[in-house]
Amino acid sequence: MNKEKKKWIRGQEYYFLPVKVLARVFKGKLLKYLQELYREDKLEFYGDIEDLKSFHIFDPFIRDLSSIEWNVYAKKPFAGLEQVINYLGQYTHRMAISNYRLIKIEDGRVYFKVRDKDKVGKKKITNLDVSEFMRRFLLHVLPKGFVRIRHFGLLGNRYKKEKIKLIRELENIVELLSSEAKLSWQELLKKVTGIDIEECPKCEQGQLVAVSEVEQTLNTS
Repeated sequence: MNKEKKKWIRGQEYYFLPVKVLARVFKGKLLKYLQELYREDKLEFYGDIEDLKSFHIFDPFIRDLSSIEWNVYAKKPFAGLEQVINYLGQYTHRMAISNYRLIKIEDGRVYFKVRDKDKVGKKKITNLDVSEFMRRFLLHVLPKGFVRIRHFGLLGNRYKKEKIKLIRELENIVELLSSEAKLSWQELLKKVTGIDIEECPKCEQGQLVAVSEVEQTLNTS
């Protein structure tokens, strides 16, 4: 969008994000959190970096790192954008472990399925003590104040409604949106994701029917 907010400027076909800006933001946040952990005495130093325990060595070390331009390695994915979305989706839309992998709890141990490293594509059953299983599971719970997906720029929460409305007006896509709005949520889900929520997940041919509808059909027949 131009400065006058009267024209939508399309990005380049292969543009994803500003790598240099990403590098500086990553550097700033990482060094900030290292300093916070150091002040809270939560960092431990051993071996060749043991001298960093001293503030007079740690502080100049951090300042030296902040003066260096960092690099973020970004390149086009080999298998296309779908591979990236599938990979990130595992972290943004899935739990630490799916229900189908949980087998049972017996004698204070949790039994669940894991990948078999010796047999590609196969799974095996392993088990952990309940407390250890919960410890590992809770490692995937985000700290307070963090969210799985945070939007920036045009999609930032503060100006999202205003910006999106303006973009739609500039691109004349209001009519398209109104036609999409007529679709049911089931039809829209299938169009966007290819998932038919009414299809039987077992045979992938039959249609799922609500129990109440089945009962009503039986009572009237």
